[in-house]
Formats: sequence, structure tokens, C-alpha cells
Amino acid sequence: MLVGDHPAGYPQLAAFLHSHDNFGIFRRFGLAHSRVLVQLQGEIELLQQKLAMLDESDASPGSRNTWRLRAASYEDGWDSAQRDLLKELQEKLIAYGKTPWQQTLVEFGTITSYTDTLLFHDQKLRASARPSKADHLSVFHWILRKKPLGAGQYDWIYHPDDFVQQSQIPRCESSIVSSSLKVPDQRQSLITSAVELTSCRKCFVPQTQRGKIQL
Repeated sequence: MLVGDHPAGYPQLAAFLHSHDNFGIFRRFGLAHSRVLVQLQGEIELLQQKLAMLDESDASPGSRNTWRLRAASYEDGWDSAQRDLLKELQEKLIAYGKTPWQQTLVEFGTITSYTDTLLFHDQKLRASARPSKADHLSVFHWILRKKPLGAGQYDWIYHPDDFVQQSQIPRCESSIVSSSLKVPDQRQSLITSAVELTSCRKCFVPQTQRGKIQL
């Protein structure tokens, strides 16, 4: 099924990005990740301060809530300020990524896995391969030509330094495929591809022979 056979809009855009590994590029949204993370940092810090103040209050002479410093369980009707605060703090830490990937939830007696928290997710994206400029331009030109989405919905393509590539593609293969699509003039496309193929011959030469061949 060709890309053009898919309905115009998101289905056709998805089909194009899926049509070749070179075009499987997506925004990392690094700034958005950082913005959410720093917001969570501030919220966690405030909750941590509240918890410290509550602990100090419970430990003060004459406090009726000294038991909370030594107990992990609660009975109905007991002051739940500490438990509520810890629950809120736990949720923020899970979202942020500071909790272990497998944590025992004492209150519910269950074990839950958190394998894709925000902090670790952003770390993985930062370590991911970046697409070549040629690959980004291929997708960029296709989107500008087709305009598959509504106004503003494809503005993510205007941030070439914020993309990651889904597949690990040899640089030479990437440049050859992309160059044939990004240049409208067929003759120029063939020239560009030939030059890039020459510069990438090392990709096709056996490791043992590379020192004997001048490229």
C-alpha cells in the first residue's frame, strides 16, 4: 500500500514516516521535558519541606502525634496528615523518576513497576541517535508540500535540532536515500547521490581491506 493510498491527514503522514527508516524521525520535545521536570522539582521540594516541618512538630515535647514517627499503618479516625503528604510526595516522585523502578506500596500491599518515568524517559531520548540534516529536510519538504495537517499542528518540523531517529541507519545509506528526495531536479539528485556514495565507500569495503584502498 503506497503512502498516497492512505487517507489525507494524520494517516498519510504516519504512512510516510513509516515508509522508510530514514523518515522515522520524531521530536524529542527537550524544552517541554525540562519545563515539566523543573516544575516537578519545585513541587517536590515544597512537599519535602512540609514533611520535615510535620516531623519536627510530631517530635516536639507534648505532641499527640509522636506515634506517626514510628508507625507505618493507620486506623480509621487517626490524623492522616502525614500519610496524605507522603502519598502526594510519592506520586510526584514517581512522575519525576526518583523512585525505584519497582516499589512496594505499603498502604495497599501491592508491588507496582514504574519503568518509564519522566526523568529516565528524557535521559533515553537525549541518548538516542539524531537524524541527519538530509533526513530531516526530506520530511520537512514532504510536509510543506503536502500540508497534511491543520494550521500549527505540524510546526514541530521547524525544530531540526530537537529530533531523534527511531532506527539506527548507516550515515551513508541515510544520505543517499534522502538526497534523492530533497532535491527537485533529477540530474542534481543523481550527482549529489554519486558524490555521497563516493564519500561513503568505506561503508561497503571490508574492514580488512580499508587500509589498502584510497578513497
